[in-house]
Amino acid sequence: MEAKKKPRVDYLEAKSGVFLNLGIVVSLLICCIAFEWKSYDDGNLINLGAAETIFEENLEVQATQQPPPSVIKQPEIVEVPDEVEVEEKAPEIDVEVATETVVEEQIFEKPVEEEGTMCEFGIEPTPKG
Repeated sequence: MEAKKKPRVDYLEAKSGVFLNLGIVVSLLICCIAFEWKSYDDGNLINLGAAETIFEENLEVQATQQPPPSVIKQPEIVEVPDEVEVEEKAPEIDVEVATETVVEEQIFEKPVEEEGTMCEFGIEPTPKG
């Protein structure tokens, strides 16, 4: 049985790695050239040294009058007598444990399963008859 592919297609698939590497080299070359590209714009340069405006004009500043700061009264320090310490008494707990404590055995019964079919609200009882 012969392969259905054409030999030209098989040749291109075999060389796909070379094409990939070639594409990466070309794109890196374009990026490097773009970063190193220099351009000069001579038409719009302005000579800032020949400014005709005079910045040395002195403007008279009027002094504003502010009222003197008000005196802040310090609060008086009042001594508080020492508080009486209250002794906390621990509550007395009288617990007597007998050595012959009997623990009753708990008996759990299994729930009785109802006969029926499951529905979306629970178990639906089957009609007898």
